[in-house]
Amino acid sequence: MEGRFEMISTGEGSATLADQELSRDALRQLTGSGAPVVLRNCVLEDADLSRLDMEGWHFEECNLTRTCFDGAQLDDAAFVGCRAAKASFVGAKMTDARIVGSDFSNTN
Repeated sequence: MEGRFEMISTGEGSATLADQELSRDALRQLTGSGAPVVLRNCVLEDADLSRLDMEGWHFEECNLTRTCFDGAQLDDAAFVGCRAAKASFVGAKMTDARIVGSDFSNTN
């Protein structure tokens, strides 16, 4: 889904997207709001998310295999039940980020 996405709900200061394949352009649009986002069961495999500000975002049951988060702002982010084998986090800011029940094997 290039540059388009469908939100399933918006809460106070946040948005939830589920069951979607998202491009860098679509996610960059969401980072512009400054509000945390919940991505649930989304596919971001092989995505280049380098240098995006995703502070406070929640990734739940997402496919992040080989995703590039290099230099991204991920403070207070949560990764729950995600598959992130071979993803790259070189230079990413991850203060107080949480990784729960996820496969982060062979990540950098």
